[in-house]
Amino acid sequence: MRRPHATTRAGASIRKTLLLAFLLVGLTPAALLALLGFNRASLAVQAEIEQGLVAQAEAVASDINN
Repeated sequence: MRRPHATTRAGASIRKTLLLAFLLVGLTPAALLALLGFNRASLAVQAEIEQGLVAQAEAVASDINN
C-alpha cells in the first residue's frame, strides 16, 4: 500500500517544494556569477580593442606627418 505524499497548502509536495528551493538557492548565485564574468570579459575585450585602435591611429598619424 502506498503512503500519500505530504502536501503543502498549494498542493505541491514537500519534495518538489524543497527541490525548487534548493535549485533557486544554488542556481541564482551561479547565474549572477556568470553574468558578472561575462560583463567583465566584455569590458576587457572592449578595452583591448580600443587600445589597438588608438595604437593604429597613432601609427597612421605618424606616417602622415613624415
